[in-house]
Amino acid sequence: MKKLLLISTAVFLLSGCGNGDFDTLMEQGTKALQVGDFTKAQNSFELALEQKPKDPEALAAYEQLTALTHVETNMDLADWDDALTEINKLLEDQDLASTLKTQFEVYKETALENKEEKQTVTAPAKRKEVESTNTEKEPAATKIEKEPAATKVESAVAPAKTKSAPAPVKTEKAPTSTKNEYLLYLDSIEKGLSDLDPLYKSGTTVDLVEAESEAYKRWDAALNKVYGELKKQLSDKDMTKLREEQRQWIEFRDKKAKEDAAEYEGGSFQNVQYASTLQQLTKERSYDLVNTYMK
Repeated sequence: MKKLLLISTAVFLLSGCGNGDFDTLMEQGTKALQVGDFTKAQNSFELALEQKPKDPEALAAYEQLTALTHVETNMDLADWDDALTEINKLLEDQDLASTLKTQFEVYKETALENKEEKQTVTAPAKRKEVESTNTEKEPAATKIEKEPAATKVESAVAPAKTKSAPAPVKTEKAPTSTKNEYLLYLDSIEKGLSDLDPLYKSGTTVDLVEAESEAYKRWDAALNKVYGELKKQLSDKDMTKLREEQRQWIEFRDKKAKEDAAEYEGGSFQNVQYASTLQQLTKERSYDLVNTYMK
C-alpha cells in the first residue's frame, strides 16, 4: 500500500544504547526523525523515556510516532474512515514534525482515493483511472442508443474479454468478483515482479533494498484490495473476527521482519532482509485470505 513505507521504516536497530546517555538518545531520535527513519526515531525516544519518563520533548515525539503506527495499522486494514479521522486530528498539531506531516499528507491522499474507490459502485479502479476514461463514456452512451440491443451486449462484453488475461501489475486494478479471479490477479502480480530482475541481478545493497521494497509495495496494495473485497462479502460478525485476526497478523509480520533483520544487525544486508520478510509474509497473507475467506 504505502509508497514511502519501506523508506520510512527501514530498520537500524540500536545497539548498546539501552543504558545510553539521554542526550545521545534524543539526538539520535531527532536526526532519525528529520530524515524520515521513523522506526529508529521511535526506538530512540522510547529508550530516552525509560531514563526520563516525563521529559516533554521525548514524550511528544514518541506519541506522534505511535500515532503514525496506529494510522498505518488502519491503512493496512483498509479502515479509511478511522485513518482519516486520526490523520486530520494529527495534522492540526502545530508541533508536528515536518517529516511526519509530509507522511500523514501522503497517507491522507491515499485514504481519500481508496475511500472514493470503495464508494464507486460501477468502477473499482482508482480515481485517476476513472478520470482517464471519463472522456470515453459519453460517446459510448450515444452509440449504444443508436445500435440494436444485440450490438449493445457485444459492445458491453468486449472490454471484459480483453481483460481475461492477468492485468499488468502497475494498473493496480483488481477483479471484483470470484475467488478464481482474485487468484489470477495475485498470480499476475507475481509474474509482474520480473521487471525487478535487473535490480536483483545487480547485487548491490541499494538495488536489493529497492527491489524488495517495490515488491512489498505491490503485495501490500494487493492485500488491501483483497481485504476490501472481503469487507463487501463477509457478514458483520465474520468481518469483526477477521479484522481482529488481521490486526494480530500485522503485529506478527512486523515483529518477524525485525527479528529476521536482527540476524544481520550492523551489516549491509539488514535492510534487505527486513524488506524481504515484509514482502514474503504479505504475499502469503494475500493468498491465504483469498483461499480461506473469499467466495
